[in-house]
Amino acid sequence: MRILFVSYGVYEYDGRTRELMKVANLLGVSTFVTMVDSLEGRSHSDDKHIRVKKGKFAFCRFIFRALKTSFRMKQIDILFIDNRRAIIPGLLIRLLKRPRIIIQDVRELYLISEVNHFAGKLGCIVERSLISRASVLICANDHRSEIMKEHFSLNEKPLVFENIRKLVSDDFAPIGELESKYGSLLQKKTFRIISTSGYSISRTNDKLVLAMKQLGSEFELFLVGGGSKRDRMRIEKIIGENHIQNVNLIGRVKENELKYLIQQCHLGVVNYNSENTNNRFCASGKIYEFLFEGLPVVTTENVTLVEFVNKYKVGIADNQYLKGIIRIKQEYDQFKKSVLSFVNILNVEENNARLAKQIIEHIGTSGRQ
Repeated sequence: MRILFVSYGVYEYDGRTRELMKVANLLGVSTFVTMVDSLEGRSHSDDKHIRVKKGKFAFCRFIFRALKTSFRMKQIDILFIDNRRAIIPGLLIRLLKRPRIIIQDVRELYLISEVNHFAGKLGCIVERSLISRASVLICANDHRSEIMKEHFSLNEKPLVFENIRKLVSDDFAPIGELESKYGSLLQKKTFRIISTSGYSISRTNDKLVLAMKQLGSEFELFLVGGGSKRDRMRIEKIIGENHIQNVNLIGRVKENELKYLIQQCHLGVVNYNSENTNNRFCASGKIYEFLFEGLPVVTTENVTLVEFVNKYKVGIADNQYLKGIIRIKQEYDQFKKSVLSFVNILNVEENNARLAKQIIEHIGTSGRQ
């Protein structure tokens, strides 16, 4: 089968996109159109992976490249749409090229009643229009699958593709360079905590930073990732006003650097708010990234995260962070043992192959193909 995979996810940073691309390759001969952060070190003319660089008019260029690629393909058996903003070119390709099968990954669960701005509500309407036409729907956990079936009045639940993924290294930054770059930050003999949600206040990183003041100099936090200028200023204000000296603001890094930093830490923080359905029933890939590197986790008390850490004993759910961090440090060997036991039963490739098999079986029995 000939497959066109269209995603507005940024290839270097979007682990779910990369795993779904592997699934597409398991289904047939695939061509990909994705966003990228940089074209450095890659062939811009790769016929199998069309890369659209972030920047000015990126969305318009993305739509144009997706349409151009679809017309270059003589036949499209499967149109695989990943990420909500890929729906726009997806609908146009569906209209103009008439692919036999449409696969849609609904990675976020935004409900129109919970969205407060016009663009978001419009996005919900457009997304729903494709959901009603898709041959195969995919979501990220069982809770979301059940909610989608009811909310969208589906005949059956969407397939579930858990965000099971691990970070990988490449050759762009040898270990010596990373040691040189971060060596000065890693000299202290502290219990290192890492969060990869950046400066995000909506993810309660303000509470996390304040918890570091109470934890004291034996503990150290590395905040990795981006965020709005307003959120960064607020985090910096909290640090300054409270004279907090055990928080490091790293910013956004490439995957190999993130993997290295996680490996230098003892505990990962996985945090989301609970203000809407999408976050209450979050489907975290970050938790797997930490676990695959051997780190126990402290999470916020979202339904799915509480269930996860309680079932597998790999961390503590604590909205205030403080007690959870202290308990994990006190019982670190036991939590570490549970993490290593859990990851031994995980397999990213098997997770990908399972979804590919389910898609093939679904296509074979679907009356909508």
